[in-house]
Amino acid sequence: MVTAIATPNIALVKYWGKKDENLIIPMNSSISLTLDEQLKCIAEAEFANGKDEMVVNGKPARVDDYRVLDYVRKLAGIDKRFKIKSDTWFPVAGGLASSAAGFAAIAFALAALLEEEEGIELSIKDISRIARMGSGSACRSVLGGAVEWLAGTNDETSYAVQLVPFEGVELVDVIGILSHEEKKFSSRAGMQMTVKTSKLYRERMKTVGERIEKARAALKEKDYETLFAETMADSDSMHACMMDTQPPLNYLNEKSLEIIRRVNGLNEKEGRIVCGYTFDAGPDAHIITESKNAADAEKLFGGITDEIIIATVSCGPRVLG
Repeated sequence: MVTAIATPNIALVKYWGKKDENLIIPMNSSISLTLDEQLKCIAEAEFANGKDEMVVNGKPARVDDYRVLDYVRKLAGIDKRFKIKSDTWFPVAGGLASSAAGFAAIAFALAALLEEEEGIELSIKDISRIARMGSGSACRSVLGGAVEWLAGTNDETSYAVQLVPFEGVELVDVIGILSHEEKKFSSRAGMQMTVKTSKLYRERMKTVGERIEKARAALKEKDYETLFAETMADSDSMHACMMDTQPPLNYLNEKSLEIIRRVNGLNEKEGRIVCGYTFDAGPDAHIITESKNAADAEKLFGGITDEIIIATVSCGPRVLG
């Protein structure tokens, strides 16, 4: 048996919508930071007799999740069955990317098992593609630091690459847990609805490529003011598309909106952009800022929530033991 640990990531330029639902090919590329092990998933993988078994957070996996195992068999050219157990150590289904950590850990554990037991060595590109088949954002969590998921056009060309190693990213994600309710629409269902019904989404697709270029350059040059501006603009754009969906998808709550006001207020007070907010498909707030400004960002949650996580940028998954 092989055990691996992986962590979630926070997307600064996000993807929302797929070109191919079966292969999880996104409509656009995306950029993220891989977070530290305060938030993590631990996955165990071993070969099984008879049939595949997959248990996620103590419950049987969804039928769709088993396609990851079929994909691994095809990629490795083997016909063995697998037994998978994964456990996530942070709030699930509320906007923190639990599925990203989960499938990144599973992909890493499977790759380590194949190398240890079968002598089959998979590349990080292959591992990223395996993770993608479980959850799109998971393909970014197989690498540390700042990461770009290249949208590509097919299975072979859709995978993640590292933009900046974790040592070169002087940022933190100050996370405020603003709700423990499970969201009404899953990301998968929400994406499909937006792509089908939102007119704003078509406009987003015209500009997101330029935003990717700006964010990529800003990360490499440590131009964090530009990065924070693009991060907030992208979050606003995505949530505007969600609200333009029929019926509207509102993943934010009043506390989320108050954090947006407070971040804008701090930046106005400082006379420059010292931090940027971003929200995934849920109300929990992520304030991205330089490490030296973490305490100031944390204060923005005063009176709103005491559940705060200051996550640094990590080196990515690893095999345990």
